[in-house]
Amino acid sequence: MNLGVLAGSLFIAIAPIGESAPPATEDGGHPDTTTCHVSPRLLAPIGDLRLVDGSMLDGVDALRKKGILVSLESVAVEKKDFCPGPGRVYPYRHKTFSVDLTNATLEDALAALVQADPRYTWSFDDSTNMVHVFPKQGSRLNWSFKELKIVNRPLRELLIRSDDDPLGLQSRGMALVLLKGNLARFERRVSFEMSDAQIRNVLGRVVQCMSPMACYIVLVSPRGPSLGIAYASSPATSRKTAGEGQAEKRQ
Repeated sequence: MNLGVLAGSLFIAIAPIGESAPPATEDGGHPDTTTCHVSPRLLAPIGDLRLVDGSMLDGVDALRKKGILVSLESVAVEKKDFCPGPGRVYPYRHKTFSVDLTNATLEDALAALVQADPRYTWSFDDSTNMVHVFPKQGSRLNWSFKELKIVNRPLRELLIRSDDDPLGLQSRGMALVLLKGNLARFERRVSFEMSDAQIRNVLGRVVQCMSPMACYIVLVSPRGPSLGIAYASSPATSRKTAGEGQAEKRQ
């Protein structure tokens, strides 16, 4: 699999850190099937979707190129799948498949992707207009908040590090380490309230405070989970590319 595309979309990544008391309630009750709520956004046409020997990472990246907000939590990969090479940001081999859809809706595309790799499911968050693709089993984003109130906090305290670990990322080995980008974005202060919110929906809300086209991506390797920020194309760009091209053959 050629991961050069992924390299272009990643902004930040996370590394394991020490333990602290988690502020969130463990839930583990996230749905293991696709959402039954049919939003008009899911029924909107997105054009063609073609993958040849692609992975779920390639599938969600193809949707992002169409201007669709898609966040991904990958299934865990094993050491035997390690395949280092020049320019590989995430050098692990993933399950590959092919998809060929014409004049598809977003719901069609998501259904085809999880049918091709049934280890995954998806949900849709109307409040952020974001699709979340995640493992049916063994999700690392399996906690929720009964009540979450963030008041005038800089993004660096939510995503990088803080003494109180408001989102519970640090206590689960997910403290962000900045690789590149504009540090000023992390000084932006945000306020919001959420109830009965899963952490993946909270992350969706937080990264959109950085950019309206931002999504998160959680990749799980034997070294632990890593969290990055990916970006969907702007609507103007996505209209030009919505029906174009075929994904290149992956390794």
